[in-house]
Amino acid sequence: MAKLRAVTWAKRHEACDEAIEWLETLPKSATMVEAWRRCKRPDWMLWALDECRHRKKHDTALRLFAVSCARRSLLAERKAGREPDKRSWDALRIARLYAEGNAGVGALSVTLDDAWYASFAIAVESSRSAARAAAGACALNADIAADRASSAASSVAGYATGESFWSDATAAANSAAMVLQANSLRRLIPEWSA
Repeated sequence: MAKLRAVTWAKRHEACDEAIEWLETLPKSATMVEAWRRCKRPDWMLWALDECRHRKKHDTALRLFAVSCARRSLLAERKAGREPDKRSWDALRIARLYAEGNAGVGALSVTLDDAWYASFAIAVESSRSAARAAAGACALNADIAADRASSAASSVAGYATGESFWSDATAAANSAAMVLQANSLRRLIPEWSA
């Protein structure tokens, strides 16, 4: 039996036009395995996982992905000379521990509140986005049922590259960040499986 083509799969799942256009640039026989290996858009990858109901299967990986995106954002702020609030760093530490099964819900809840307060107290927009990414990573890990893990991870990825992640004006500037995020997601979930 022939494997389902990526374009066919995407159309059946009502992918956005831009994603379908990109898939049509792949070899005609390309499956979702090939698309997963080549994709440079973490938002599309997360959407595909969500469409296949892979949230539970990849719960830990999605939680760690959110932490990774937020960490990268905080490090960029530090490099720009704006040291992120300690509460944001604490949120990432606790979110990672929780994702790995080494912290409880109580610690996560307290840290989440602190991280959100930190994000609202920041005046510089890019620093606010970084703080929200940290809080978002914590919030994702607080979502015990993980029934929205991939969409929450996508939101964290967006905050991690700035508030205007999806706008055309900043697409070129965010391209490198998106590729880093896609590669990070592939390290955590190396192969597509339907």
